Amino acid sequence: MLPRRQLRKRFGELPDWVETRLAEGTPTQLEQWAEQVLDAETLEAAFRE
Repeated sequence: MLPRRQLRKRFGELPDWVETRLAEGTPTQLEQWAEQVLDAETLEAAFRE
């Protein structure tokens, strides 16, 4: 899944809460997060609504 690969490359090993968000995310959310990770300085910023 694209957001997971992007997040791992940028932030390293992902905590459980991130894996849960990715597993439960809608296709729209996954697309949004994939874009947000490009500019996010933290994991939390990558998942802002």
